[in-house]
Amino acid sequence: EGKNGESEMKGSNGDVEMGEDFGPTSAVEKFFLAQSGRKFMYSPVEKVPVIEVSNFPTLGKLTALRFIEWVQHNPGGVVSLPTGKTPEHFIKWVTHYLTNWGQPSVVEDLTGYNIDPIVKPDMKSLYFVQMDDSYPMNPTQHNCFQHYVNKYYIQGFGLDPHRCMLIDTWRVGCPDGVTAGDV
Repeated sequence: EGKNGESEMKGSNGDVEMGEDFGPTSAVEKFFLAQSGRKFMYSPVEKVPVIEVSNFPTLGKLTALRFIEWVQHNPGGVVSLPTGKTPEHFIKWVTHYLTNWGQPSVVEDLTGYNIDPIVKPDMKSLYFVQMDDSYPMNPTQHNCFQHYVNKYYIQGFGLDPHRCMLIDTWRVGCPDGVTAGDV
């Protein structure tokens, strides 16, 4: 805790930011916060900062841009990404940017959000940790989270499968050579 018992946060530059002066340190977050016309946090009532956007697709774009920005600054970092319907716009935008990296429209878009369009995020350098799955479920089944992770993150984003910690609920708790389908 900082002065007078206030909680403190360290920004990306290491400086301590406190209370109402606390604000986003990401260029992407600063852009979207400015677009919202709102404060990052309304103290003392709000305890968690918020960036408000007008719709779900815009939220997906914000998170995709912030993710790309983070990967540029944290090659070799550890990520755990959501599955299901929630991240559909996030996945759409990340895939769009990665697939079209270097195209004039993408360069212009990234530059507008203060993201370096020259430095393509090194997705193969990331470590991925799967956060959940249903039990027991065959990982090849289309509604299994491991299938989702393989399709959208490993194949779609180009993550290195050897750097991924996946949950195989089809084999966990089973003797060697046996699956939940055999039980």
